Amino acid sequence: MTGKYKTVEICAVAALLTIGIIVGVCLFFGHPAEYAWLPSCPFRAWTGFLCPGCGSLRATHYFLNGQFTLAFRCQPLLFCLLPILALLAGKLCYEHLRKTSFTFPFEWHVYWLIFFAVCLFTVLRNIPLDCFECLRPLAFGSGGM
Repeated sequence: MTGKYKTVEICAVAALLTIGIIVGVCLFFGHPAEYAWLPSCPFRAWTGFLCPGCGSLRATHYFLNGQFTLAFRCQPLLFCLLPILALLAGKLCYEHLRKTSFTFPFEWHVYWLIFFAVCLFTVLRNIPLDCFECLRPLAFGSGGM
């Protein structure tokens, strides 16, 4: 039973890594607006508002191509949360390999603070004032692409 569980785990991780590499290569070589198979944001389609993740694919494209300023301009929240997400993923992998139970590296109030920051970011980026323009992703086709 243990061997089968490990095989399923290995296959799942291999599949996720393969998908991640394929998407990463596609995003490296082409702008997300060029791919018709990439889904548009359902939240934006239904409500007309930007979700907290809008602009992430373009930010990833620019990041992979070394254009960090444009990447930050497309999705500033992603860059702010990236170190925290990397720490959580690394801790999860480390504890899984060590066969110990996962414990969160921060106190719960930090996670609540992150949640409220994401909510505030979402609200502010949808207010149509020029002072919040820096929170909205770049328009398609801009940024020298």
